[in-house]
Amino acid sequence: MQFFHQAIHFTLIDPTAKKILIVQRTSDEELEFGKWGFIGKHLLAGEDYPSGVFRAVEQELGFFSKGGCGEYAHHIFSHECCREFVRFFIVYWEGDPINLNSEKFVDYQWLTLDDLKTSKKHLLETTKYWIENVNWDSLKGWIG
Repeated sequence: MQFFHQAIHFTLIDPTAKKILIVQRTSDEELEFGKWGFIGKHLLAGEDYPSGVFRAVEQELGFFSKGGCGEYAHHIFSHECCREFVRFFIVYWEGDPINLNSEKFVDYQWLTLDDLKTSKKHLLETTKYWIENVNWDSLKGWIG
């Protein structure tokens, strides 16, 4: 029997530079270690999705986001251990210093949408899904 989790995945966009954030996982991560991608987090009991996004920004990137966020897609991912209903969010970055959670991430990089789509980096499977399935055209004024 597979468990079902609610989760969020998100990235930041820098509307000034028109770029998208990706992070690199540590080699200690259980799954897809060392790969690049967007950030994910399971929701806590009773937590709504936007609250989960802002909690994850604070826990994983080290700042309290004052920018807005929006949901751009959702999907059910199936893994060996469980299934996840995931909603994908974009968080609008306002220049706050990024302090990666060093237990999970070793690096980050800002990329244009075109660079992200053609990246030769080893990307997380979920990130590949979002790159292919999010309506990025709806963000054309925010990203390049």
